[in-house]
Amino acid sequence: WRDYSAGFLFWEVIDLTRKIFLTSMVLFIDQQNGSAKLQRLVVAAIVSAMFATILALARPYRRSDNLYLACLANLLLTCCFCAGLVIQLCESNTYE
Repeated sequence: WRDYSAGFLFWEVIDLTRKIFLTSMVLFIDQQNGSAKLQRLVVAAIVSAMFATILALARPYRRSDNLYLACLANLLLTCCFCAGLVIQLCESNTYE
């Protein structure tokens, strides 16, 4: 709790909710077609980008290097989801 500013002690709960959503709740999106559809990747990319934006604007950490590291990690996570979208689109039969 020492890493957060006084008004942002709840930030750990928000971050934990995001992590649970990205690791387990995304699996409940479009269960019939599974990973063949892009909807899971799109939702995950949007959630990651929104969280990175909110993180950059809210600045919940006391030390600026913690903030930069957290923003970079969320930006890279968003890039990974976007790369997954590109891979899924390139491997799709509809674009051949």
